[in-house]
Amino acid sequence: MQFWLPGRSRVLVRGDSVHVPPGTPVVYRMLGHMSRLLFFSASSGALDALTESRETVERHVYTPAEASAELLPGTREHELARVDAQDVRDDTPPEEEAYFLRSRTGDRRGWPDAHNAFSARGRNTGGRYFSVSTLAAPQPYVIRHFHRLHTENFVCVSGRIWLWVNGQELLLTSGDFLHAPAGTVHSFAIAAHSTRMLGLLTSDVFEPFFDATGVSTDDSVHTEGLIDPSVMMGGIRTNPDLGLVVVDGPPRRVRAAGL
Repeated sequence: MQFWLPGRSRVLVRGDSVHVPPGTPVVYRMLGHMSRLLFFSASSGALDALTESRETVERHVYTPAEASAELLPGTREHELARVDAQDVRDDTPPEEEAYFLRSRTGDRRGWPDAHNAFSARGRNTGGRYFSVSTLAAPQPYVIRHFHRLHTENFVCVSGRIWLWVNGQELLLTSGDFLHAPAGTVHSFAIAAHSTRMLGLLTSDVFEPFFDATGVSTDDSVHTEGLIDPSVMMGGIRTNPDLGLVVVDGPPRRVRAAGL
């Protein structure tokens, strides 16, 4: 996909992202058939009018139809210069302005056999949400827990993710999504090599968890044994104000044990 922001343009590929603050003009176009773009806007954001419209579709792919000039409420037309796409690394997001970010860059934290990369932090979103992309090797369920203060959204970008949610076991594959409001007892396990998971969390109250439980790294992929697992558990114990409540130990896989 090609995106334009004022004075800038980039061609984005899988895993890349663009952050558009309020009042920033943006234009995009698809450059490939069946391209998929995930939009995310926290509550009171630009997508509220769309999600509250109650207009639905019955298909999963584009259906030819007459073009509409109607705009979403709260948006306006603008003239944005169509500059040529630049080939720029885009690996360090600014504090409070629009930006492009290449996949697996930005602030990165290492976990045992996993790698986390922030695509947006609370300082970029006014504290409304943050997003983090996780690249991981196969690993068992984590402890069962819930969050008192925030909502967590899981998106499987590629690979396989098992989720244990309020006693039910679910499998996410590429494109699948799970919404877990505060109070949802859950656990997750990685079931395929190089699984990529996107987390979208509202608000940003839980953001320090990834700083406290991981180690800063310039790597773009995970390394086996990158850090000692005790670093993660120590970070949980020393940060009791994040609203994480441990319910029990890891659940046992009961579905498709050989998958």
